[in-house]
Amino acid sequence: MNDQANKPHLVTAAIQMNSQQDIEKNVAAIKSAISDASHQGAHLVVLPENCCSMGEQFATAERFDALSATIANYASTYGVYVLAGSLPCLYRPDGVIVPDGRLRQVSPTICP
Repeated sequence: MNDQANKPHLVTAAIQMNSQQDIEKNVAAIKSAISDASHQGAHLVVLPENCCSMGEQFATAERFDALSATIANYASTYGVYVLAGSLPCLYRPDGVIVPDGRLRQVSPTICP
């Protein structure tokens, strides 16, 4: 008997993007990629580093909560887990602002 046949399989989609500074355009590409991956049977969708913006880190960080919520909505809508490669964030997990005008990078894993 083949033991592999009885084991569950995790289908993972690694998304490639050419993120630019246009956050809205990048988010639209993320939605499309998550939708496509879901329809192809993915359970986990992995987005690349700086998926929401390349170059506009502070502008992206100011929208961290909204962008995280948007990606969470896509995860829920399409029934997949999403690992957002990295999103810049202005504050630490305890809510304290990162000092000295710096940002921290967050790689949230979002469940459906």
